[in-house]
Amino acid sequence: MRKCVLQMLFIVAAFLVFPGCSDDEDNVDWEKVVKVAVATPSQVYFERTANQPDTVIIDVAFSVPVPENINFEVRLGANNQVDADSISLSHEHFTIEKGGRSFEMTCKVEAGAVPVGIQNLRIDFVSSHPEVGTIQLEIPVEKEGPNTIVHVDGLNWVVDFDQQVWQEVEIDGKVIGGLFQTAVAIGSAPAVKRIHFDNYGQDIMGKQEGDLIYVLPLEEGIEIGESSDWAFNASYSSENWMYMPVLYSEDYTDWLGKTAYVGMRIVTDIPGIPFKYYWFKFTVSDDAVFTLTEYAYDKEGKSLKTGQTESENK
Repeated sequence: MRKCVLQMLFIVAAFLVFPGCSDDEDNVDWEKVVKVAVATPSQVYFERTANQPDTVIIDVAFSVPVPENINFEVRLGANNQVDADSISLSHEHFTIEKGGRSFEMTCKVEAGAVPVGIQNLRIDFVSSHPEVGTIQLEIPVEKEGPNTIVHVDGLNWVVDFDQQVWQEVEIDGKVIGGLFQTAVAIGSAPAVKRIHFDNYGQDIMGKQEGDLIYVLPLEEGIEIGESSDWAFNASYSSENWMYMPVLYSEDYTDWLGKTAYVGMRIVTDIPGIPFKYYWFKFTVSDDAVFTLTEYAYDKEGKSLKTGQTESENK
């Protein structure tokens, strides 16, 4: 768990003493001169695997020594959103004594009792002094959501022009396509050596030229989602290679010598999830040996970025 120590809570109070008078409490115009400001604290943040509590340090501090004892009762606020059973306050009461300026206390928040998302921990410092009143503190408490990205690495799936002419691409036990090399004519495209990513007619990030789709080599950090630049293959069949995605040909060499990503989306039959978005990482030699080394997708159908392996905290 990542420990987050909050910024101090400063309660700033200015006291005006009239000239020629003592600093006795009878000479302090509380209503006129007491000003209270609360610095916004940092949030308490728990990583998704956290199981240890986080301790918040709160320092209640006046800007000048107080002219009399100031008593406080510490309570959870009426609109507190964090389960009270997961909160431990070091003090229920404290006093800043006459001549003093501050008091430090702690608040411990249990990680396991905090649900995913953001809740507001609200603490009231209720003063017995009628001119100080109640100071309210709000601390955002956040628990990181579960990781919904499936990432598979350590692959060594290869296709080239010398030995490996076909390589299945299998995800979760299902073949979703394959890498292959050919030199046949496709539509108006001539019979030249090419390496294809046959994705069984699914959408891929690329550009359509003539009767082929040329797959774009994506850098790390590129968004793959609904608004991405998708190339469509509306007429796909196992006997029709029109618009077959191309990774390499004699006149398309953008991938050579690079490590880059393919962006793809695949139709699902899951209610509420029309597509799942995928990236595939390739390492490519200068002589067109393509090696697929890893891939990832979000199992909830959310967009993701190339190279991303952990869900972003929402």
